Order: sequence, then structure tokens, then C-alpha cells
Amino acid sequence: MGRSPETPRRIVVAVVVSLALTAAAVPAVVAVVSWALPAPEHRYNARIVCGKDGTPSRHCRLQDLPRAEFVDHFDARRNYQRCVTGPTGATYCDDLRTAPLADTPIADPLDIDAVGPWRVTWSVKGQRVGQWAFTAAW
Repeated sequence: MGRSPETPRRIVVAVVVSLALTAAAVPAVVAVVSWALPAPEHRYNARIVCGKDGTPSRHCRLQDLPRAEFVDHFDARRNYQRCVTGPTGATYCDDLRTAPLADTPIADPLDIDAVGPWRVTWSVKGQRVGQWAFTAAW
């Protein structure tokens, strides 16, 4: 009887060659995808938006309902902390989560109860990743 062409040695060699070719192709695929889909300049984007059109602003009227917009360009459902400091120096913080889809901004309303200068900071895992100062007016 002759030997079967599917000997264990041939199977192992085929598997090893397949794995080696796959491992060699991964860096090339990563390079092509990185070139075709460049990453945003900054991972996080944090700002204050005012009015119905959501225009970023350093000056908001109270009736425009200032909102804190935060986006993580890489991860969905990222936990973060937003702290708001008002004109009196009082600060309140909220633990929040980004949108269910990465690169999707969410604009949460702020509890603005006085006119004057306000400062908002955003942190991820204790590291400050954004800040925005604005003035609330009548």
C-alpha cells in the first residue's frame, strides 16, 4: 500500500505556511487601512454648543440652553467625567458615557443657573482630555 497524500507532516506544513502568510499580510493590510482611513487629529473632542443649531460658542444666552458636547473618535460607550464650575466657584461633576457608536457626539444639557463665566472640563480615567470656558448671559 502507498502512503496517503494527506500525511500528518503535509497537513502541519500547510497549516504553518498558511499562518506565516497570514502573519506577513497583516502589516500590509494595516498600512493600507491606515492610509485610506486616517485617524482624527485628536482622540477626544469636547466643546460647549448653544442654540438649536448646536454652534460651538464661548458666549451663550441662557435661553439657548448651553450643552456640553463630548465625543471619543475611537471607542463607543467610553466612561468619562464632566465637571462644571460656575461663576461662584462651585463645581459639580457627572459621570457619563459616550454614544453607543464611536465618533458620534452627544450634547448633554448643562445646569446653568447664573450668568457669568463658566468652565467645563472632561476627564477619562482621571486624565483631563478637554476643557472649555464660556460666558452665560441673559
